Amino acid sequence: MAEPIRVLQVLHGMDCGGAENMIMNLYRNIDRSKVQFDFLVHTRKKCFFDDEIRSLGGRLFHVPYYNVINHFTYKKLLEIFFKKHPEIKIVHGHLGSCAHVYLDVARKSGCYAIAHSHNTLPTNKSIKNTLYRLFSLRTRKVADFYFGCGRQAGLDRFGEKIVSSDKFQVLNNAIDTKRYIFDPDTRERMRKEMELEDSFVIGHIGRFNYQKNHEFLIDIFNEISKKEPKARLLLVGDGDLRPEIESKISRLGISDKVIMTGVRSDVPDLLQAMDCFVFPSHYEGLPVTIIESQAAGLKCFISEAVTREVDITGRCEFLHIDNPEDWADKILSCNLKKVDTYEQIKAAGYDINTTAKQLQELYLQKRKK
Repeated sequence: MAEPIRVLQVLHGMDCGGAENMIMNLYRNIDRSKVQFDFLVHTRKKCFFDDEIRSLGGRLFHVPYYNVINHFTYKKLLEIFFKKHPEIKIVHGHLGSCAHVYLDVARKSGCYAIAHSHNTLPTNKSIKNTLYRLFSLRTRKVADFYFGCGRQAGLDRFGEKIVSSDKFQVLNNAIDTKRYIFDPDTRERMRKEMELEDSFVIGHIGRFNYQKNHEFLIDIFNEISKKEPKARLLLVGDGDLRPEIESKISRLGISDKVIMTGVRSDVPDLLQAMDCFVFPSHYEGLPVTIIESQAAGLKCFISEAVTREVDITGRCEFLHIDNPEDWADKILSCNLKKVDTYEQIKAAGYDINTTAKQLQELYLQKRKK
């Protein structure tokens, strides 16, 4: 029996984030007798999915975090790595900041190089974001193929010429749709476990970082809690800014109304406990959490910084990031009745079985001999 093609997925680390969840969804559902994933990560820290990766037959390789100053050392380590691992035929890059380096080395080492955009570009003009834009221009020259979680994410990172060519595809942030179908028994169980039986539960899933805009989310909830005493905020995730957000919650005097779960593996069940989903990000690609929330039948309230491509069920409301009271009024005035969206999610191409087959066929076709 022929050995499977080994595909190297390149990320910062395999913690529980949007891109990481998407990759793991694909990994679980791809035919691993034909395609096997390995992971090149830029951290020595043990991450959320490391054990599962190994259980599925994947390998984890570690390189230092790229910081520009270590450019030549980083490049040399990659050259040594690819020379040592000729069995790797495809490199699929999800980490954008240094894709112009590792994809260039991968292609020169005989691998098929894929660049994947998971976000639209941030609008703020920090030095970090300016460098990211410059590096993205270089990435356009060193990859063989390009994916975007949506068309806008592709345009922002790779430009019109590539997105309009046969070198680009949208790869949907697909999910195991059946796991998210609304189930009243699961809802009752989860709300009882979390002591939320009589509460109005506003939910959010995301890393505590600038992008996800938890500061504004807390302002929204503070306005809601003034008008609805039974309101509770369920925050799923972790991150560097969590202490700052906890401090703000305390200053506002709403600590008893906010539940922080940390990183969880039972997201489908947690979504069942929510009454609506709020997502005021500064920028995004096409967030898988919004697909999951719609699959669970939730009404979603999203910032206008998020591409409208994400609204595949008509259950998304897009709002400006300016006045939290406007968000509160909109949330409290909407019909939040849950609906069965299974057929809509599947018809839109967001079922994981369809997407895994799409990716598998591309890998099989594009591998370099």
